[in-house]
Amino acid sequence: MSGDITYTPISVGHTTHYQPGVVYLGTLCDDGVTPAPLKEGEKYRCMIVGRNMTTSSDTCVIVSKDPVSGTVTHKVVPSPIPEGLYQLTATRVGGEVLVFGGSGPRDTLYSYCIEKDTWRQIGKSGQWPKARFQHSAFCLGGKLYIGGGYHNGYLSDCWRYDPSTERWAQLADAPETFSVAADSVVGDTAHMVGSDNNYTLHLTYTQTKGWTQLSLPFKVYRAAAVSVGTDIYVLGGYDHQDKVG
Repeated sequence: MSGDITYTPISVGHTTHYQPGVVYLGTLCDDGVTPAPLKEGEKYRCMIVGRNMTTSSDTCVIVSKDPVSGTVTHKVVPSPIPEGLYQLTATRVGGEVLVFGGSGPRDTLYSYCIEKDTWRQIGKSGQWPKARFQHSAFCLGGKLYIGGGYHNGYLSDCWRYDPSTERWAQLADAPETFSVAADSVVGDTAHMVGSDNNYTLHLTYTQTKGWTQLSLPFKVYRAAAVSVGTDIYVLGGYDHQDKVG
């Protein structure tokens, strides 16, 4: 198998540092999560947002790949994201990308419109989550959810943001605090796996049932998680290096 794989280094204009946001920008299926098949002339596109060790002022870079030629290109998009911001979250919610929090910590919320290719900062109004970094974020039902993270201690609170009203609502706290969890959504359920303060953490959240507390059969924290069909693959991280769960 290894003889059939070719590794080619490609510059994408962004050297990541401490958990940047990476978001797919192409068309999605009806579930709002799964990438849809490309139409003729379309390209694969993803966004990298956050601290950039290549050019510090380029805090938002969009990378594209032509499925026919295989050519990879990138462009810098001017954004209000501060230089040096890391451990933020960037979440695809419909036709926009929502970036919340990050080092500092911060409580700012930014919106990127995919169609218009423009950024804006959302003004504060009504209830608003406290500043945090190392938190989790996911999309369910066309709304942004954030929870956990760190600010003078580990957090367990959970918030829902509705893009149609630009308002936050505080929800029930998670059963325990968590930070730097690996997040993935399968169907109508968000999963948070591993935490700095609980290596066997496995929390789930649904819009109808809220939080459920489970436990992993292995230890891991600061890992990555990706969903493939109805399965979640947990890769790397501490205490789980060189393994796939």
